[in-house]
Amino acid sequence: MPELTAKQRHWSEQLKLADLFDGSMAEYANSKNIPVKNLYRWRNYFRKASPAKSKATSIFTQVVSSSASYSCLKLQLGNAHLEFTQLPNPQWLVQLIAQSNVP
Repeated sequence: MPELTAKQRHWSEQLKLADLFDGSMAEYANSKNIPVKNLYRWRNYFRKASPAKSKATSIFTQVVSSSASYSCLKLQLGNAHLEFTQLPNPQWLVQLIAQSNVP
């Protein structure tokens, strides 16, 4: 943005003060006897005049893997705990459960 005129500097300062004010933009304008629409108009003016900021957001997310082992199947048969990193043979699993005598 080129160098500001006196009028632009005045409104830029008013907007900075409004941002620091402990209240709404309307409350700030009321406390200074300024029409709130003037503040909004100048805020819009400065936003349009300033170089566009890149608002690109990534569609990717960071993936973090832990060092802990991954279990795709956990079985508890009585006091026994079994963890499998891949699915066991279904026939073997049926036999294991059938022979465990656990209701």
